[in-house]
Amino acid sequence: EAEKHARSLLDFDDLVARLSILLQDQAQGPWVRYKLDGGLTHILVDESQDTNPEQWRVIDALVEEFFEVGGIDRPRTLFAVGDGKQSIYSFQGAEPELFRNSGDRYRERAQLAQRPFAKVRLRTSFRTLMGVLGAVDAVFRNEERQRAVLEELTIEHSTARRDDGGTVTLWPPVREAEEDVDPEQWPLEVPRDLRSA
Repeated sequence: EAEKHARSLLDFDDLVARLSILLQDQAQGPWVRYKLDGGLTHILVDESQDTNPEQWRVIDALVEEFFEVGGIDRPRTLFAVGDGKQSIYSFQGAEPELFRNSGDRYRERAQLAQRPFAKVRLRTSFRTLMGVLGAVDAVFRNEERQRAVLEELTIEHSTARRDDGGTVTLWPPVREAEEDVDPEQWPLEVPRDLRSA
């Protein structure tokens, strides 16, 4: 922080925080949002499960007019894609439940504004093979794990790839090493009881 201040530098988090403050400022925010609004047609929020509260405040401010009854009469979209299973919990302050809560809030606002809203499940992977996806599905057949990643429906994947292969190797859990064991050394051979997993 001292180095940034001494050199008048801002990092990504600083930019998000200052933009949020600017957009919510009662004196300047409405004018800035008005100037931006004319040029905004589509907003994509990628990896939404890792979007933090400050970032959601910026998004909320930018899409405010999207949900105004009688607002700009042209197609405008907010597309937020995310997957709770892939969340990097606490990464840059991420709170995955905000993805679900924001979706619920936007659905309600769209209904009030008589705008279309769709929750689309994207189950087809274009980069992962079925062997790996099947293992993910098996892990999340457990209801507690499914709820932990904020999924309401059964987790099932398919793949667009026709390649054979895709394997998952389970390593034994890492335990606190004894003093004479180097924790950086992994076993060279997969234990027999895990080979078929």
